Amino acid sequence: MKFTVKLVSASVLAIAASVTSAQEGISFYGEAGYTFGEVEIADADSASVGLLGVTLGANVHEYLAVEVMFAGGVADDDIDLSLDDGWIEGEANIEVKNTYGVFLKPKVKLTEELEIFAKIGWVQSELSLDADLVDYYWEESYSISESDSDDSFAYAVGAQYSF
Repeated sequence: MKFTVKLVSASVLAIAASVTSAQEGISFYGEAGYTFGEVEIADADSASVGLLGVTLGANVHEYLAVEVMFAGGVADDDIDLSLDDGWIEGEANIEVKNTYGVFLKPKVKLTEELEIFAKIGWVQSELSLDADLVDYYWEESYSISESDSDDSFAYAVGAQYSF
């Protein structure tokens, strides 16, 4: 079964810390946040999941940062499955076990407090599916448990405001 993960960078909790390096012009920062995600499964509904993660970054230039991101799944979702033209039906639990990635972050300060940015990079995610199914053709019930991992290009746009 093929999983597709879409992480919506709508962090509702963000805690940031910054440290300036001894090297001129380079500063490091860290962020913690909650991210809403969507898992798409072929021939099934989408599952809404939640991840708690940490981002570590380095401002390597006034207009560019480099980031690494690590997150673990903290909210799973149950969805209905209907396979083989409705002959097999059931309910599945979808969970993102973990995800990590690297990003380039071009950015521009519009004011002293407001910055806009884009992120482009690569993300790897591991997911699990546990399902209880009924096969109406063979008149039997069974359970499956499957894990999969996938990587892909990732991007985001956003703004951040410093208080």
